[in-house]
Amino acid sequence: MALNSRSAALPAKARVAPQMDADDTADHGGPEDPDVIGGLFYLGYRDGKGQESARDIVLRRVIWRAEKLQVAAHCLLRDQYRCFIVSNFITFANGRTGELIANPHRFLEGLAPIGAEPPSGPARRRDDTGFAQPKKLNVAAMRKELRDLVRPAAILLMAMAKADERLTKEEVGVIGDLVWQGARTTHAIAQTEMLTAMVEEMCALQPTPNLITRALNATLDRGAFPEDLPSWLSRMARADGAIVPEEHAAYRAILSTLRRLVEARAGRS
Repeated sequence: MALNSRSAALPAKARVAPQMDADDTADHGGPEDPDVIGGLFYLGYRDGKGQESARDIVLRRVIWRAEKLQVAAHCLLRDQYRCFIVSNFITFANGRTGELIANPHRFLEGLAPIGAEPPSGPARRRDDTGFAQPKKLNVAAMRKELRDLVRPAAILLMAMAKADERLTKEEVGVIGDLVWQGARTTHAIAQTEMLTAMVEEMCALQPTPNLITRALNATLDRGAFPEDLPSWLSRMARADGAIVPEEHAAYRAILSTLRRLVEARAGRS
């Protein structure tokens, strides 16, 4: 399942070393693994106040500070350099391939500056994976949240995919990317079995005209997912390498219905 990342178009500031600030010290100079340092990663993180967030980061340095392994990175969410404590990681994944890194502490520890000794004693205690222990997961609630988020867009994408009465592996890949992006929004990215089942469920949808109208209404709600629906529809139409007349007609019908719904809402306001 592909992960859509911004690695190909990073701002220039993301490609240079971090500037010194209140959270940075001169001990950032460590070995630079070209496959890791400067790479794009997905990070699910819990800060010191217990607040959870998801973001893409460009890794710059790995350091020990205050007996804690930390990474200095350019945070694409905040567009600034930040330091993150590795033991607070909830999810850590390769931002280019989407591959989950099961033990981030072990993965990153070897990149700390040569000669820096890890601390001993209670400060080193953590679980076997190196992750911060998340709150007890309610998988059923997580599944419902993800389904409610992606289902309206999936209905519309499947209407496009099934317009020519066939479903290709490339079109399934588009649905997979939609579910993956939804999982990042709902912090369900580590639930791989659930994501696989969700892709299968979305691909089994049978869009009817009424279902399509309801899905379009849902996409008009504030904060609807995904942000750029027409580009997703266009991507689905091109997924198998050719846009056939049936797909073009389905695309026009969906956008026509969407315009009608927008006009109807404007008339009621």
